[in-house]
Amino acid sequence: MKSSASASSAADRRRGARFSARALAVVACLAFSPGALAQVSFDLGGTLSTALGVDVSGDFTVAAVCLALEGRGEVGSGFFPDAAFFAEVEGCYDAALRAGPSGEDPTDLSALLYGSRDPFSVRLGSAYATLYRPSFDLSVGLQKVSWGSADALAPLDVVNPTDLSYPIAPPSDRKLATLMVRAQVAAPGEGVSLDMVLVPLFEPSVVPGAAWQPAVVLPSFPPEAGIVGLVPPFDDRPEASLRNVQFGVRATFDLDFLDGTDASLTYFRGFKKLPTASFRVVPTGEAPGTFYLQPVLSYDRVHVLGFDFSSVVGAYVFRGDAAMTFTNDPDGVDPAVGNPSFQAVLGVERSLPGGAYLTAQLTYERIWPDAGAEASSDFASVLALRLEPDARTTAQAAWLHDYVDGSGVFMPSLDYRLADGVTAGVEGVLFYGRAGSRYGDWRDNSQLRLGVEYAF
Repeated sequence: MKSSASASSAADRRRGARFSARALAVVACLAFSPGALAQVSFDLGGTLSTALGVDVSGDFTVAAVCLALEGRGEVGSGFFPDAAFFAEVEGCYDAALRAGPSGEDPTDLSALLYGSRDPFSVRLGSAYATLYRPSFDLSVGLQKVSWGSADALAPLDVVNPTDLSYPIAPPSDRKLATLMVRAQVAAPGEGVSLDMVLVPLFEPSVVPGAAWQPAVVLPSFPPEAGIVGLVPPFDDRPEASLRNVQFGVRATFDLDFLDGTDASLTYFRGFKKLPTASFRVVPTGEAPGTFYLQPVLSYDRVHVLGFDFSSVVGAYVFRGDAAMTFTNDPDGVDPAVGNPSFQAVLGVERSLPGGAYLTAQLTYERIWPDAGAEASSDFASVLALRLEPDARTTAQAAWLHDYVDGSGVFMPSLDYRLADGVTAGVEGVLFYGRAGSRYGDWRDNSQLRLGVEYAF
């Protein structure tokens, strides 16, 4: 059995806090080095927001108040800074979060795999310092890296983990900062640049909660099998070692083609941020021949090769991404390792009269099969329209349709600026499709969300 699931622990949070403290120390050392204090400029801002969401059954999906603070500054007395630093932190209280499944059913894996979330959370976001040199920029700390040209399906955006608690949130909202060293270099050749990252410590993605997951129930076992129950999963994440350091490079070429074209080649060596779940039997140590069944969450070592481009043709912008992900199980014989996959997306964008902007994309995904099985393929389209009729109003609508199983999601939204820095918004989410389809299983998660944000 292979699926994506994870459970966080207090130890992981403590480790993340230590990493964050180290990253902030690096930022402070670079930004406030001796002799530079008199040349430092600093700005502090943030947002205070509240959100309320209700699904079709009347349950609250979100009832949160969040405060986000961010500080940014520059070091240097010239026209261009010698260095810059940035840090952000967010604290939220979400009254809609409640404990996960009770786990009273010993064959219900949901309680073990999905767990529960604390209503109160504090998260350090990006926190890094950048040194600017004539031929390169060097950044150290907690950072977010976006690779690729498309955004509906982002097969090359593999550097950072993501927060999938609300899996249909915009990609920029889901990305989690991770500790890395990043160098952006202008290569000797004209119109060529390199973006290189080194990620010393592995951090997994936050998986969706039980409401977004299919029910995972074990079949009944015959008495002779000796399976007497379940134990909590073993989270087999990569340890901190030189062998497990992740790294990647993206080479971008500015081409004199059509009305302007950027093309990039990407290589990444690291791990998938979502786990592959398998099972193992563990002796009970009580009666001979009796065992517990234990889920094992492992993170596949991957090599990603990719290509993306962005071209301007008159009033149109064409974008495309393609990525091949290789794992250590090309033949699909190891249930503890995920299979290779190929993903591609091709899209076109155009400005329309009246302040409108239209985006259309086609996506394709193929996952190599387990031994003796058939490959899994998916083909979908995405249409998105953004309309800004005046300086206060922004209306958007996005429609994603899966042509393999006929399911999809429609997401309209409206934002209105009430005053300087104060914006109110409403968002609807409607899932459709038959039971067992990709989005049809989320029909009960169709919801309406309201929010107000104050930026200062």
